[in-house]
Amino acid sequence: MSTTVQDDYLVCGEYKEQINNKSIEHPGFITFQHENGNHYFAWVNENTIIMRSEAYPDADKMERGIKAILKNCDLVERYSVIEEHGAHLLLLWGGGDHTKHTGNRNEHSEIGRSCPHKTREELNALLQFKGTDFANKVVPITTATKVTPMASVANEVVTKEPVAEIYKETVAPVKEKIATAASYSNDAVTNVTNSSSSMGWLKWLLPLLLLLGAFLIWKGCNKKEVDVVAPVISNDTTSNVVAPAVQKVTVDTVTGVVNYDLGAATDLDLGSGVKLTGIAKDGFENTLVNFIKIGKIDTVNKKANWFNLHDVQFVSGKTTYATPKALQQIKNVGAILKANPNVVIKLGGYTDISGDAAKNKALSDSRAKQVMKDLIANGAAVNQIKEAVGYGSEFAEAKLGDKEGMARDRKTAAKVAAM
Repeated sequence: MSTTVQDDYLVCGEYKEQINNKSIEHPGFITFQHENGNHYFAWVNENTIIMRSEAYPDADKMERGIKAILKNCDLVERYSVIEEHGAHLLLLWGGGDHTKHTGNRNEHSEIGRSCPHKTREELNALLQFKGTDFANKVVPITTATKVTPMASVANEVVTKEPVAEIYKETVAPVKEKIATAASYSNDAVTNVTNSSSSMGWLKWLLPLLLLLGAFLIWKGCNKKEVDVVAPVISNDTTSNVVAPAVQKVTVDTVTGVVNYDLGAATDLDLGSGVKLTGIAKDGFENTLVNFIKIGKIDTVNKKANWFNLHDVQFVSGKTTYATPKALQQIKNVGAILKANPNVVIKLGGYTDISGDAAKNKALSDSRAKQVMKDLIANGAAVNQIKEAVGYGSEFAEAKLGDKEGMARDRKTAAKVAAM
């Protein structure tokens, strides 16, 4: 079932979850049947995904897909590199004349593609196990970048430093440079003073140059830092949703709409010329993007890393959005997911403790699925939303009568499930 449409691929996280389903008949491949009923495979090198397959309706057709990969994977001319949403992907083509690639893609079918990677060097590293010459022919590297085989990279544990610590460790060496420059300047004055009188003019020029260098270092050190909002990672094990912080709120006593104080509006650059405007500094959009950049999925505590979509609120008892801000936030999130095709999220709907628990759960489930539907309509791929579930009042924290607390309990939230 070859096609040039990427929609038939699952996101990479789905293939990585099946990495242990190694094929006995075809070493170097994993095979599995997804919950959607379709069959998939991936060409792998140890625990690294080289190529993903698209969906196959049955095992026999999947078998033919594997054979197509085996038939073409050693042919340099069968590969191509594309860039989508700022990510680089390696494609493998089959069909047409198998003895010579004509360059006309209409005569060939896409039979596999890699996971998205940030650079061409990473794509080159994918194929290093087939030999450096082969990898360099498929993905030429123009810069003198050292390429690390992906099998080694996949086994490394990435440790992310807290932003504050990174800043501290960056400033310290600069201060040392300033001290060194100042010390060197004093030494230079002494040395030049003792030189011959015929070169006396140097005793003025050299110290000035050194002091100028020290000044430039000092100026660079005092350059204004770019604000980085670190993702808030929940350690709470009693609640399914943890807000990034307890923001100030005002509650409309008539409509029940909650207005959160999320900081000043900013622009959010998604790359590839896409920019979101009017985004609250501490809102969901900024939180999501920063988590994608520097966050880490908690694979132990499944209840961690949930963040509230503060503007996605509903009319009481309905699946209708309470304000236009809800759909605008959904459009923003759809754009973020479109710009990050490897990201998969889960959605949760929640109510306060009032009313019938069973009805609350059904209502929250309908609301979560409405948000999922609207995200897909606004740029998110179907396979980027793993599930949308209503939890009703199961995780409500406020008691009856606590109007502000109950307002906080009525929410829609999301977490990153894969990226």
